[in-house]
Amino acid sequence: MISAEERIELVRRGFEAWEAGDVQTVLDFFDPEVEVFTAEELINAGTYRGHDGFLRWAQQWFEAWEDFRNTPQEIVAAGDSHAVARVRQTGRGRGSGVEVEMTVGWTFDVRDGRAIYLALHPSFDEAMACGARA
Repeated sequence: MISAEERIELVRRGFEAWEAGDVQTVLDFFDPEVEVFTAEELINAGTYRGHDGFLRWAQQWFEAWEDFRNTPQEIVAAGDSHAVARVRQTGRGRGSGVEVEMTVGWTFDVRDGRAIYLALHPSFDEAMACGARA
């Protein structure tokens, strides 16, 4: 089991790689059997499995947005293996040009230095509750 500080640092580096477009580093962060869940209140709702599922999920974001940023405002440890991030999302819709901004919560379950689970929630509090339950 890795420490709370190591979990937080891994997640921070994962976000940095995502924003830099470094797909290989992002995939290295995720276990090959990762499960990605997005709550039904958010875009791309559903469950995606494995690296291929993650890439399909990510591609849907890239297709919907001309410009999109996930900026972590806070990352905290929760439970024995979770890290939870308060993330400011900003973007401009592809085609529509509509600009959006919202704050959501991301829950990561990190085991042996890799995320085995990622869940996106409409709020940081919901993400914290998910991390605390596990």
